[in-house]
Amino acid sequence: MPNWYASREQTKRALKLSGTEADATIDYHIEAASREIDRELGVRSGAFVPETKTRQFTWPQDSDAEDRFVRSYVLLLDEWLLSVSGITSENATVTVPTSEVFLEPVNEGPPYTRLEINKATTDGNALFAAGESNQRAVRVTGSWGYSADTKGAGQLSETLTSTETDVDIGPAATGLVEVGDTLLCETEQMFVSGRAAFDTTANTAAVLTASISETTVAVNNGALLTAGEVLLIDSERMLLLSISANNLSVVRGYDGTAVASHVNPSDVYAFRTLTVTRGVNGTTKAAHADATALTKYVVPLVIQRWCVALAVAGYEQDQSGHTGVISGGESAVISPGGSVQSYPSPLEALRRRALAAYGRPVSRIIV
Repeated sequence: MPNWYASREQTKRALKLSGTEADATIDYHIEAASREIDRELGVRSGAFVPETKTRQFTWPQDSDAEDRFVRSYVLLLDEWLLSVSGITSENATVTVPTSEVFLEPVNEGPPYTRLEINKATTDGNALFAAGESNQRAVRVTGSWGYSADTKGAGQLSETLTSTETDVDIGPAATGLVEVGDTLLCETEQMFVSGRAAFDTTANTAAVLTASISETTVAVNNGALLTAGEVLLIDSERMLLLSISANNLSVVRGYDGTAVASHVNPSDVYAFRTLTVTRGVNGTTKAAHADATALTKYVVPLVIQRWCVALAVAGYEQDQSGHTGVISGGESAVISPGGSVQSYPSPLEALRRRALAAYGRPVSRIIV
């Protein structure tokens, strides 16, 4: 399952969509937008979430007249590198000690773009060299990608076997989990493809009337919930804005549901049963104990925004029959001071900022 750069919920909020009817279409457009961003930037599919794998390189590396001279102790990489766990040379017959290799550029990385043998400490055993063939002569195993940044996403609310694909999680102090997130549980990555209601074990502590203006919900234990998540009480969804002790401030009738009355006590659900793909991005499925901490990978903000914008544009084009007109958005002309002058659209502006910050030149190195 390729990595997404925005979540289903982010995109639906941008489109002001409620309900689940358009979910499959939204998912399609997020996937398409994420891969379009990869192509535009010249990076591998899903490069903004780390992947554990081995990449193989021709040695010596071919170059053309425009390249600087490639020294024998320098290995140029065709992808962002975060860390190295193993290097072999001479068609995987010789191990190169990782302790004698620098990850460069040291002052800018990670991510890193080249490896260099440490000439000050090597005893001659650390080198890049060809074996019987120069093809696939050097092999680098490690974590590849732009960033390994994560933020808290709660913890498991159950013991998890290595084969389960429905995962129950507890409240998250610092980050909500949405469809399209990639989670890290110990050393295993999981891709979230769906969410269902989960009994938080919190209950209402007072009767609720069917009034949209009744926005304070008393519960028996506010610590079981997280501000920002969507709650389900009977058939009514509520957006949880904030928590003050055991009093919740909510938006009633959220996500297209009807405002309803609720008896006391009523069960409070949150969408924390996750449908996941296990062991993604080169990681291994494993069993995990109850209460194991979860984090989720954080994609750079400009990439998130660009992905949402592309997904929204794709969805809107579907609705307009691909006429090129989206409420005047991409076809609008800005006219400052009365003179007609075209400016980059917000979507094009996001593209330019992302290319400037994260675009990789097309490699001229044969790998």
